[in-house]
Amino acid sequence: MTLEQRIEHLENDLKGQEPETRPTINLDDVIRKLGLDPDMVRATAKEKNRSLAEVIAGELGMSYADLIRELKLRA
Repeated sequence: MTLEQRIEHLENDLKGQEPETRPTINLDDVIRKLGLDPDMVRATAKEKNRSLAEVIAGELGMSYADLIRELKLRA
């Protein structure tokens, strides 16, 4: 549980509400599962002033729209 999630949980406890549970996704782990180096992807995105998703799509040899569609299908 991240610090932000813990704070939210404690605040909701004080209000008498249970927090909404959300899965925690580590973006670096996702990038590694795609076979890419997270540091390289971030550096390339910053250098070319592009989003991480655009760089990932380019590295995987697919269009941005195809990458988003595939991610949505598998999420």
